[in-house]
Amino acid sequence: MRVVFGSSGRLGSAFVRQSTERGSAMLMIPWARAKTAESIPDRPCDIVFAGGLTDPKLPESEIQKANLEFPLDIIERTRSRPGTRYLTLGTILERFPEACSSNPYLKSKLELGRAISSLAAESLNNGRFLHIRLHTLYGGVIQRHMFLGQLATAIEKDTEFKMSAGTQLREYHHVDDIAVALDHILARAWQTSEIDLNSGEAVRLAEVAKAVFESFGKTHLLRIGALPTPAGENIDRVFERSSGFFLPVSRRPIPGIIEWLRRNLRQA
Repeated sequence: MRVVFGSSGRLGSAFVRQSTERGSAMLMIPWARAKTAESIPDRPCDIVFAGGLTDPKLPESEIQKANLEFPLDIIERTRSRPGTRYLTLGTILERFPEACSSNPYLKSKLELGRAISSLAAESLNNGRFLHIRLHTLYGGVIQRHMFLGQLATAIEKDTEFKMSAGTQLREYHHVDDIAVALDHILARAWQTSEIDLNSGEAVRLAEVAKAVFESFGKTHLLRIGALPTPAGENIDRVFERSSGFFLPVSRRPIPGIIEWLRRNLRQA
């Protein structure tokens, strides 16, 4: 059985849909009942923490509670149950500690990854703990606080969009592709306690912005270089593509982003 916290989010819902279609038994636990471990069946299961808070402008205490303290509390309360495995989700930006230091969301994921690594070491890496670092996701509901969401808002409202020089490198993955990857990973024994899910198709933020605004005929709104580039960002590292075992499918980022936005945008 797979027990999912955060099943109503865009990745969580995509993962539940994918797992259900492939015949996995699922138990989705809403946040209202997620305060204690009693809601988790007392038998071997895979516990997936698919939710959390991603907006760094929220109070840091709330971010820490949702992204770090909650999963660690559930793990502590249930880890004595034989056969139970734990899958947590992080961000590839954990590989850039300087970027994490000033961002409460990134900081919470960095600390979670380190905690899972410690738990795995304590358990002699017995295949019960896995932390997966994800790149930037798109698909599902537009997240207005994220870069693509800010682009979308500017296009909808026909307002100027100011950004940095856009030299930052990003991989963009559709939530449905990551849902397939998670399903594959959970269907097998774990030989490691951490995985980076990479497509190897990095794009610069300026490329993304130019392509999106051009596709909507609104390049006149784009102001590249109007803002400073945040410290510690990835501007030169392209990650090697993960094996097909971990990432079976991965659509091209810019065409995928444009298609998704066209389906979801309400233009002014």
